[in-house]
Amino acid sequence: MNHVRKMTLVPFDQEDKSEQSIYEEKAQFGEGSKERTNPRQKMNDLLNIMLKLALIRAFDDKGRIRNKNGEYIENTDISLLLTNAMTPGRIIIAEEAFIELLKEANIPATLFRNENIKIKLTNSGTIPVIPLEPI
Repeated sequence: MNHVRKMTLVPFDQEDKSEQSIYEEKAQFGEGSKERTNPRQKMNDLLNIMLKLALIRAFDDKGRIRNKNGEYIENTDISLLLTNAMTPGRIIIAEEAFIELLKEANIPATLFRNENIKIKLTNSGTIPVIPLEPI
């Protein structure tokens, strides 16, 4: 197999719709993930996060992120951390330090697609305690 081609099948009655309206329709009907957005919105969110992190000098020119002490952590990669935060994923190197930087930059949890990142940003990684009412 020397060549690979990505194909998208579109029902005949949708053939004349623009690509943007198809993305909106998929998002409206919840096809795929619950929070599906069009690629432009995802890119805007990503750039917003990157700019806020750059303002607080969260990473260096090699892509390493810094810890609370201001030292850059070896074997870390800002692009991998952001990719993980923007999609459902697994825990990767320096995720906790990355969460602290996101908090420092005041980046809202609503910009992220990864539920683990959202929970850690909103609850500081702790499970909320709900007080019980007496019977």
